[in-house]
Amino acid sequence: KKFVSVPPPEDPFTMTEAKPVNPHVAQTCTAGPIGLGAFGMTTILLNFLNADLIGKESITLIICYGMFHGGMIQVLAGMWEVCS
Repeated sequence: KKFVSVPPPEDPFTMTEAKPVNPHVAQTCTAGPIGLGAFGMTTILLNFLNADLIGKESITLIICYGMFHGGMIQVLAGMWEVCS
């Protein structure tokens, strides 16, 4: 494992330990835009329904989309963000 070298601090109360570098996380992008995109798209679809721009018969499609894309994708993006 590779460790980040940290010079010894002069103050013993500010001492930090070296953390191992995760090579998989270092090569990925940030997950913030994915979570925000999922939230924004779900909000836009619900607002289209409220403004009667799409029919009321498509409410089940919007609920399923909101649960999958608006819910599950945001949870996965949050877990991805915690790892990075």
